[in-house]
Amino acid sequence: MKKKNILASVTSLALLASALFIPSAFAADPDVNGGIRPLNETRLNDFSPYAGSRIGSVGLSDSDGLFYSEILGDMTDIEKDALGSEWDNQQVINALGINVETDTIKNSTEYSFPGKLETDAPQQVANGEHIQATYTLDASLLKKTLNTWLITSTSSENAATHEDSWNTPSNSWWKNSDTKSDPELAFIFDLPSQISATSATASVSGLDGLGFNVTTTVDGQKLRVNVRKSAIETGSLVDLFRKINSVSTVTLTVNNLTVQSVTSAQDLSISAQAYGEYSFYATSPGAAEPYSYGYWAMGAQPNPATTTVHAVATSTVTFINKGQTYASVTVPTGSTLNTENSMPANPTTDSQSTFRGWNTSEDGSGQWFTGDDTVNGDVTVYAVYDTVPVVTPTVKPTPKPAKKTTKPKVLSNTGADISIVAMTMLALLSLGGYLLRRRATHK
Repeated sequence: MKKKNILASVTSLALLASALFIPSAFAADPDVNGGIRPLNETRLNDFSPYAGSRIGSVGLSDSDGLFYSEILGDMTDIEKDALGSEWDNQQVINALGINVETDTIKNSTEYSFPGKLETDAPQQVANGEHIQATYTLDASLLKKTLNTWLITSTSSENAATHEDSWNTPSNSWWKNSDTKSDPELAFIFDLPSQISATSATASVSGLDGLGFNVTTTVDGQKLRVNVRKSAIETGSLVDLFRKINSVSTVTLTVNNLTVQSVTSAQDLSISAQAYGEYSFYATSPGAAEPYSYGYWAMGAQPNPATTTVHAVATSTVTFINKGQTYASVTVPTGSTLNTENSMPANPTTDSQSTFRGWNTSEDGSGQWFTGDDTVNGDVTVYAVYDTVPVVTPTVKPTPKPAKKTTKPKVLSNTGADISIVAMTMLALLSLGGYLLRRRATHK
């Protein structure tokens, strides 16, 4: 039934709008269809005559798991004419602002949902470094498919005049249709063992204002990012299509993918695949059928998008100076610190020591290390110093002052010692005095 398929298409486009992250609830068999839930796990299962349907791995498929063919593979001449006539579908075009030239199907073999995976990794990455991965999904096929379906299914070719046709139940149901939808998009990353997603976070752009929640789940080396609404979305079909037409490119950004356990230089390959599904239920007041249900799914490009980063093993040289870490330098294993321009400057010294160099032993008895030595593993080296000998100057004792020798005084004319002359004169005077006293006594 056309309406079912068309509404189902709406579901797939809505899926696009929802598209771009990995689901929080997975199907019982996570290896089937990228781990996307089967229809009976959607919130609209009670309305579904297609419970248990699975999505295809690539392209666009319908509730029966078949590739969509009504629009892409088997468009009738009437539908082509309707698509080519703005007058025939003017009400829909005006109401939704659809650009017929750019936002409808022009190529009946257009099945591709291109995805591009990139990283911000530098020329080489090492253990402990973080990578940002970006998956860009071109979801315009969903928009084109749903727009094409809506325009051709409400074409005014079905009645005598355009105005009469626009108001028939089969062409006017969309104006007042209420919808319930439960969209989901999943991105699944396959990571090598040297990249961990344990600390990964994810965000999405291109779905701004549409109310999607993003969650991440790590299962071994698989990272699943889920984009889904917290509850069933209810609203008019017109509002739904306006949201659908606001989406073209959806970008998923995953941060904090961590490089680990790299023991040798090697290329690490990261791949990602995008899947999505959209369950859709619409009431159609005035239409012959009171409601329509659709379940559509998409898979991005036949092969997963892949990118490669070049990882190198690293080794750390730890420099210890006087019991404290002076520097810690990490370089690619097999390189030298001078090659990487990362050899630390020598420590400063005082007047009592001189820096001899770095040694694997604190006492200098190990191997000496310089910036030209190849680093093949983690190593710790120690600053070794030579003590400057303290030179103590010889202190000479202060000499005792020399005793002053007094030269005997002499008479200038005779050269005789004055003291002898004086004593001689004193003796003569004493003798003269004695003789005078004696003479006086005898008188």
